[in-house]
Amino acid sequence: MFIEIAVGIAVLAASKKFYDKTQRDNLLRLTREAEEAKAKALEGVSVTVFVREPNGSKTNLEYHIEQELIGRGAHVLMADQQAGTNLVKQGVFQPLHPEALFSFVGTLVVRSGLSIEGKEWTESEHDFESRQADFEVLMRSYQESRSWGDNVTRPILEERRYKIVRIPAILYQLSFRVVGRDGTLLASGTSEKEKVADQGSDDSILRKLSKDAIGYLDDADVWSKAVI
Repeated sequence: MFIEIAVGIAVLAASKKFYDKTQRDNLLRLTREAEEAKAKALEGVSVTVFVREPNGSKTNLEYHIEQELIGRGAHVLMADQQAGTNLVKQGVFQPLHPEALFSFVGTLVVRSGLSIEGKEWTESEHDFESRQADFEVLMRSYQESRSWGDNVTRPILEERRYKIVRIPAILYQLSFRVVGRDGTLLASGTSEKEKVADQGSDDSILRKLSKDAIGYLDDADVWSKAVI
């Protein structure tokens, strides 16, 4: 009887291990297939990108948008600057390039003088590490007591102490639309990112805006509409 139970447990354990591995393999396969599909979403498709600040200044955001599209197999063409300006400022459509199946057109607004919530530490890192060391001692004692069947209260480690403060910040807001070669509006949206003033680079924020915007277009399945 004992041998049968042991064999049964071993079989169940082996089955679970096999099931877990199969699940992991399936997840990896699906992830790989999704990445491959994304990389081919715009294979052979010609596009243009035109992004400006309200004053008409060009921004590096254009470059990052182009890189996201190229990563999906797109062929990026130079946009007609006047046609792009007319579309952004006056809403008048002219093809940004005669061979482009669609155009990504956007406006970047950067707002300063804002503030966001942040943490200000009221406990030094050294004091927190000391509390953490004391907690680990108490935890070992707790585990020993539990092994003897004692009913003791589990110790709790409070996180490093802080207070909420307002921190100067900058807001980056990208308003964008995707337009077909005939002027049809295929999609539009807004992507926003905040950063603490004087911390981090503008370029990293622009990359995040680009990923968000193009990721939204991926999810909205805009590419199939554009190709058609």
